[in-house]
Amino acid sequence: MSLSPALAPKIHQRVSLGPEEVILITGGSGFLGQHIIKLLNERTDGVREIRVVDIKPFVRRLEYEETIPLKYYNADIAIEDQLDEPFNGATCLIHCAAVVDVRHCVDRDRMRSVNIIGTTNVVFKARQWDVPKLILTSTTDAVIQNDSEFNDVQEDQTALPLKEKKFLMGYYAFTKAQAEALVICSRNQKMHNGKKIKTAILRPTVLYGEEDPYYVPQALRVAKMSFGFLPQPLVMTKDPAVQSTYVGNAAWAHILAAMKLNQEVRSEETVDDWQEVDGKAIYINDDTRPGTFYDFMKPFLALKGYSTLQLPIPFFLMMLWIATFSYVIQILPGSWRNWLNNKPILPTPNSFRLVHKSATFNRVKATDILEYSPIYSEDKALELSSNYYQNCAL
Repeated sequence: MSLSPALAPKIHQRVSLGPEEVILITGGSGFLGQHIIKLLNERTDGVREIRVVDIKPFVRRLEYEETIPLKYYNADIAIEDQLDEPFNGATCLIHCAAVVDVRHCVDRDRMRSVNIIGTTNVVFKARQWDVPKLILTSTTDAVIQNDSEFNDVQEDQTALPLKEKKFLMGYYAFTKAQAEALVICSRNQKMHNGKKIKTAILRPTVLYGEEDPYYVPQALRVAKMSFGFLPQPLVMTKDPAVQSTYVGNAAWAHILAAMKLNQEVRSEETVDDWQEVDGKAIYINDDTRPGTFYDFMKPFLALKGYSTLQLPIPFFLMMLWIATFSYVIQILPGSWRNWLNNKPILPTPNSFRLVHKSATFNRVKATDILEYSPIYSEDKALELSSNYYQNCAL
């Protein structure tokens, strides 16, 4: 049965964010930030300027025509005094900056500095400089617990764990949940001009695509270190479903969130709660088919001449092997520990457990309140990604 035109979701191919919108992107030099900037240039109207705040200089790494002026600010979000200039005059903040560290030995101090203190600072500066719209890039890792199995869950079926030990992805996931809490608490706080800031939290599933530094490259590095094979254990239960999202579609969701918050800032009418973006956390995925981690990786492994290798080893034995290896790394002397920590001979126990869990999320809220629909099909996403992964350095 087809929906009536009044009920059918809108499918946006281009949106207006203006007039005179000044978009500030923390972490704009990184993986997701590059794609947001690309789509701002290709698919938006009314944006006067893009500002990038990052400790890494901005270099355009994707192909597109630059139609919007861009200013780069070499600033560390963990240092509050460095943020006044880029925040002054901004009208929308997209907070992508984060440290993703899920190695055997993580840098807790750096993650706390950027993911928690940095988020505290950008929220404060948004209020101080009257930036009315704040969009936080979070992750589904913020709700995945050690004992959880998620199958097509919606936002009201999950909650942020309160203790670090409950997060499957450890301290990284804990810091992202803390960042969410900081943004949630800022929602009802007034800016310098007396108005309230409007916020949205987007939780994409694990991202892949051009400039990916983590997900697929890590699997390729493990295969390279294992003589061209990605080891796959024998799993006795049903195959777990892992849900991946193309980065370009996640970037598009951020732009739609900016559009909807802009409408809510300008509207004098009260929006029904189920339609309101302000204050919501929203799962983001696309049409990439959920499946096993190994099935997803096969086409990318083949680009490098690699493949998966089914081992006659049960999951629990391989898990024990990996956990032992991780423990040994942590008790080794500093130089040995640092070398092995940065060499992906084996995944971490948490990462290994994650890709053998079922974790799929429903995007009905994104469709309903963001009017989100993926702009890249699965085939197009895999084509663009393959061009990158084939040539990416390991």
